[in-house]
Amino acid sequence: MLNNTTGRETLVLNIAICDDNIDFLTIMHHNVKDVCNTLNVAPDIKLYDNPLKLMDDLAQPDNLTELLLLDVDMPQMSGLELASKIRETDNDIIIIFVSSYDQYVRQSIEYLPFRYIKKEKLQPELFAAIQAASLKISNSPRNSCIIVKASASEQFKVRKKEIMYIELIDRKLIIHTKKLGDIVTRASMKEVISQLNNKYFFQLHPGCIVNIKYIAIIESEHSIMLDNGTRLIISRAKVTSLKDALLEYWREDV
Repeated sequence: MLNNTTGRETLVLNIAICDDNIDFLTIMHHNVKDVCNTLNVAPDIKLYDNPLKLMDDLAQPDNLTELLLLDVDMPQMSGLELASKIRETDNDIIIIFVSSYDQYVRQSIEYLPFRYIKKEKLQPELFAAIQAASLKISNSPRNSCIIVKASASEQFKVRKKEIMYIELIDRKLIIHTKKLGDIVTRASMKEVISQLNNKYFFQLHPGCIVNIKYIAIIESEHSIMLDNGTRLIISRAKVTSLKDALLEYWREDV
């Protein structure tokens, strides 16, 4: 997102903080905002004192949480239990555990945490963790988003990784997503391509772009199949280039 005062890109970071201690949750909120301000990051912060509510919200198809600051020791559900549930469906969300105890460090590794912060060292460790997390997110084309207008008054923020393919039908641009369903947008194909701007999307022909991660097989010189069974037409001249792009993606994804 462009910062109108500086003309520089400002990262919008979608953050959820979960801690059953309301006082500490408030402290975390203030500290996270201060860190983000120092880093020129625009935080969109949601606070939770109930891990079950957080789990419900994360399961919603339009949830955009990228960074989760999670207390380990909570009564309704421990942070480790919640992380286990999250990792069943999402390996991309960045989890930073926050605790007063060292005893959970080894156990937490199973859930691919980005950091493990001690509450007693909150300020210095939080700054380093958010700085590293924001850098990881800003440099990851798979996790970044595009903004699309569905109408004059309605727009969507869509994660690139959720876009399966985009096609132009009867002068309408339709974005087919994994969780949000189909979004009909007023944008042109050129406008959307300028936002995608990364190697994980491939233009099959002038009216269709596909996210390489969802391709299951190249069926022939005329069509490909996605992992949900959708068949898409490909220009014969593009087949070799698509095979090369797929091979590169699979090598990186190992």
